[in-house]
Amino acid sequence: MDSDAAVHPGRMARRRTQHGPQPPPEADTCVTVLYQAHALGLIRLAYLMLGERQAAEDVVQEAFAGLYRRWEKLSDPGNALPYVRSSVLNGCRTQLRRHAAARPAPPWPAEHLPGLVAAVGRARDRGLGPRHATLGG
Repeated sequence: MDSDAAVHPGRMARRRTQHGPQPPPEADTCVTVLYQAHALGLIRLAYLMLGERQAAEDVVQEAFAGLYRRWEKLSDPGNALPYVRSSVLNGCRTQLRRHAAARPAPPWPAEHLPGLVAAVGRARDRGLGPRHATLGG
């Protein structure tokens, strides 16, 4: 017996998955229809951002899986497409950040080093951090 039903005997026990309550049956139909109508366009969007087809497909698939898991929390089913689109964009941004963090910064050419050191010194003298340094003066 579900622990929720034991605590609240008048409440019908909900089926549970590994990750929590299972979405209602209409979620299957709605998410499937939405996927069939919009997945290709969302994959194209993700591909434009990421440049890799497999990564784009993974991000879109995860966005739809997230929509399905959170279907009951969606205030209006009409907001499902904007929710998925935002999830795809956020997933792409996350992928780009991970890849940027994993890549080492390119080394500065030796001829730029004196100017860079001077720019950081000028920024420090003005009370700014090295991120505000400019090589122009």
